[in-house]
Amino acid sequence: MSDSLTIARAYAKSVLAARGIPACRWIKRAAERFLDDLKAARTRNSVFVYSKDHAESAIRFIELLPHVKGEWARRRETLRMEPHQIFVLVNLFGFVRRSDETRRFRRAYLSVSRKNAKSTTASAVGLYMLCGDGEPGAEIYALATTKDQAGIVYSDARAMVKRSPDLMAHYGLDPGVMAISRAEANSTFKPLPGDPGDGQNPHCAIVDEYHEHQSPRAYDAMYSGMGSRRQPLMLVTTTAGYNRAGPCYAMEAYCHRVLEGRVDDPSLFAAIYTLDPDDRWDDPKVWLKSNPNIGVSVSRENLEEACFEAQHNSVKQVNFLTKRMNIWVNAGTQWMDAREWDACADPALMLDQFAGRRAWLGLDLASKIDLCGLEILIEDGERKVRFGFYYLPEDPVMLGASSTHAHYYAWHLDGLVTLTPGNITDYSRIREDIERVCRLLRVEAIAYDPFQATQLATELLAKNLPMVEVSQTLQNLNEPMKQLQAWVKTRTLVHNGCPVMAWQMSNVVAHLDAKERIYPRKESAENKIDSPVALIMAVGRAMAPQVDEPKGESVYEKQAREARERQAREQEEQGAEEQEPESRQEQERPDQPQKKVSVYERQREKA
Repeated sequence: MSDSLTIARAYAKSVLAARGIPACRWIKRAAERFLDDLKAARTRNSVFVYSKDHAESAIRFIELLPHVKGEWARRRETLRMEPHQIFVLVNLFGFVRRSDETRRFRRAYLSVSRKNAKSTTASAVGLYMLCGDGEPGAEIYALATTKDQAGIVYSDARAMVKRSPDLMAHYGLDPGVMAISRAEANSTFKPLPGDPGDGQNPHCAIVDEYHEHQSPRAYDAMYSGMGSRRQPLMLVTTTAGYNRAGPCYAMEAYCHRVLEGRVDDPSLFAAIYTLDPDDRWDDPKVWLKSNPNIGVSVSRENLEEACFEAQHNSVKQVNFLTKRMNIWVNAGTQWMDAREWDACADPALMLDQFAGRRAWLGLDLASKIDLCGLEILIEDGERKVRFGFYYLPEDPVMLGASSTHAHYYAWHLDGLVTLTPGNITDYSRIREDIERVCRLLRVEAIAYDPFQATQLATELLAKNLPMVEVSQTLQNLNEPMKQLQAWVKTRTLVHNGCPVMAWQMSNVVAHLDAKERIYPRKESAENKIDSPVALIMAVGRAMAPQVDEPKGESVYEKQAREARERQAREQEEQGAEEQEPESRQEQERPDQPQKKVSVYERQREKA
């Protein structure tokens, strides 16, 4: 039988082959990294080497453990690692430091669709860390947001021990309800639901379904507690979810940068099984990319049934995309396809590269205690380039830095969100940024919603900046919203891959009226969409004619225009004007009377 390294190397090469195993770009990156690491490990001055003994020790231990669920459990068969699982385990346990033979990878991120045995693998790894890793006083924890979820990894590990009398006898294991104890080594394996706080000294922490965590507190508490361990392991296993502002999505985005080589983090291993942006999720040919265990623990027939349901039920479709295809989506009917938006990203883009270019700005100030967005849309030949600025008051963000506003605080630390002192947003900082952008770019128009922005707009007008009032009505946002979506689909729009905007884009739900006009909505107050709305306004100004007022018209054109204006006034007097949808101001302040808009005014705005 081939050794584990041979299997892992063959898997990696097949992933990269033109007609090999179907795999997404992230698994291909992981395969390239693995093969490069093997090559580097053979050099004389390498920090890390590959240890066959360490890898085989872990895999042999795991494959002696029994199945505890399904048909294999009834047959009392032991675990058999598939090539993709061996690839993961060889990476985790095979690479060690040349100096002291301690493990290279201290953190691991494994993202794969449901039913692909990730919890079973995590349970087996936890038991190896308890028994076979040679760590005295080892503390192993299975973390999750709820008791039931934390119990999944732990209960599987406990069942494996109870079905293995030789294992219990050899290591002196006591599989209790609340802990698996190993008295001889003073070691334990426990489930740990909710927020564990400080005090633990983990040798291994398994965070299951990390996408359900609203903040990184549990992860951070475990990781910071590992400081005294020689070779700890932080193992995150998850499927995709809905919360693109949560710690799991942030960690996956970081893993992307590591796999792409933009961040050199030798202690992090990542394997992300999902679809590529151009893949059709209803095409069975690509399902192996997100379900590497098809035909083993994943039934192809069951996937086909779930896919059929998803094609005819939007609610089922969201669940199919996240749980069965491992794709991050919004919980509701998402307007912008997250994969298409991400495919337009170019992290190398910098605003200063476009000095002197023609541009349009969009400004959504929302509330002084809420997220404010400034969007920049730049003309760059045939394409459009997008950048954004985000502003929040410092006090409420800092008060909720470990819970409700954890994502804002993390983005602030990454330099993505500007916090202004106090408990309300300082508009003077926004004004300074607008003035700076206008000095850098040739700004044609700055679109703003008059709600919340009148004073700032007046100040900027006094500086001769091209402020254009754009009320957030269906008429003003319908066509730009459709144009923005078209630009993304054709990748005419490019952006720098900012996670703040990606999260907000995922929150936009398209409201469709009887005439198939669309308007941006959000499902809850927490799902911010300020920046997408600002970008839509900027797109609207980019679509508008360069000259708003008629100039140089002939006598005939003047007479025709005046005739149209007279006709419009007569129609208005007869009460024939169409009813406009409520503006944003009127939605938020229903006591205010609705402002009538004449046909003439609408015609000029459309022109």
